[in-house]
Amino acid sequence: MARRRGFGEVERRVSRSGQVTYRARYAMSDGVRHSRTLATKMDAEAWLAAERALIDRDQWTSPQARKEAAERRLREAESNTLQSFAERYLAERGLRPNTVRGYRALLKGQILPFFGDAPLHEVTLAQIKTWRASLDPGKESTNAASYRLLRSILQRPRKRS
Repeated sequence: MARRRGFGEVERRVSRSGQVTYRARYAMSDGVRHSRTLATKMDAEAWLAAERALIDRDQWTSPQARKEAAERRLREAESNTLQSFAERYLAERGLRPNTVRGYRALLKGQILPFFGDAPLHEVTLAQIKTWRASLDPGKESTNAASYRLLRSILQRPRKRS
């Protein structure tokens, strides 16, 4: 049986196998009910408190809409690799054709073999140091140009979703 609270309710549920779960649920003013099943009573109460806090701050959207938005942000972050961002970076700069060719050669030969598929938000200083250490020491000017290009790409402000 569900116990009434100030906001929402938590109901203890026992499955046929004897597993105990807790269903937290609440109703909005338009009558639409939202619920979630959680492993512990404390988790269920915390979920209700978080939902109530969102409502109080006027930041509430339906749990389904929040889940879809989180999945969309994850897909966008995964598709926003260094390679795809570098392509947009070169296209937006208005560079001369020879400069673009040179930058593409640096990307193809030096930068993308190491970082190409890495999501932008996962490129770390430690990875950059490892990459620089792995470059051919006999090509100092090419290595320096590659580093300057990578630094320029990573310092460019990115839109947040």
